[in-house]
Amino acid sequence: MFSSPIGGRKTVIATMVGLVVVLVLVVFLLLWLICPPLAQTFLVLVVLALGYAHAVEPFWVDFQMVSVGIRGMPRIWEGTRVVLLSDLHLGFAASAGWLRRVFAQVLEHRPDLIVLTGDLFAGGTRGIPKEAAELAALTAPLGTFAVLGNHDYFAQTSAVRQALEDARIILLSNQAIPLQREGERLWLAGVDDLGTGHDDLEETLRAIPDGETTILLCHNPDLVEEVSEHQVPLMLSGHTHGGQVCLPFLGPVYCFSRFYRRYAAGLFQVGPTSLYVNRGLGKALLP
Repeated sequence: MFSSPIGGRKTVIATMVGLVVVLVLVVFLLLWLICPPLAQTFLVLVVLALGYAHAVEPFWVDFQMVSVGIRGMPRIWEGTRVVLLSDLHLGFAASAGWLRRVFAQVLEHRPDLIVLTGDLFAGGTRGIPKEAAELAALTAPLGTFAVLGNHDYFAQTSAVRQALEDARIILLSNQAIPLQREGERLWLAGVDDLGTGHDDLEETLRAIPDGETTILLCHNPDLVEEVSEHQVPLMLSGHTHGGQVCLPFLGPVYCFSRFYRRYAAGLFQVGPTSLYVNRGLGKALLP
């Protein structure tokens, strides 16, 4: 049996869209039979909600300041500032001007290290979108690093790699590198995308000596239990978009994860591993 990850995901999304449309139509027709003015009000609210989801919410940037204690970290590394960006989906909606303003805000936080946890390009993108040139602004004293996500493999992966190289962003693909500060090491590891089967956690961690502190970048938080078994103290992820669609008091309606919405967004403790899941900067397909 042949399974296509692109076609399969499109089928899931098309099914979701179809169900939502059918539900809206059913509710509208029922309201129309009961009270036509109420049905008209409902339709206006649906249009306003779609407009907000498409034109407002995706461009509303929220910086979350989170302090995380890392077990065994050398004292010299305490207070290190890391900026985590995820799910930019370049080539879909974000303009170069908007990215320029957001990246300027990033640099105002004076990060020591910048990391990007995948889905840099929108799925289906061919070539390098002009907005990718803005990535070069993301500079930090310890460097800027990235891992790939599922949409980077749905796009032209060679173009994603070239865009990162042009921006002098180091791509970690199932590998780890040591960062040095006054003779003390901190390992930064990056595992490739889980959803498309390119991950190799064992290979990623192989070079790290026992007892040395590690920060792991992984696009998909679904790998957290396996990461926890390896005693990795901190894992940074994205992918979930915070649940994609969240309702007041109910939270995420749907989350593209085998854990459903357990790790939709924020900071979690999974055994010895602290997991932080970024809600993402961009949008893809459904807002």
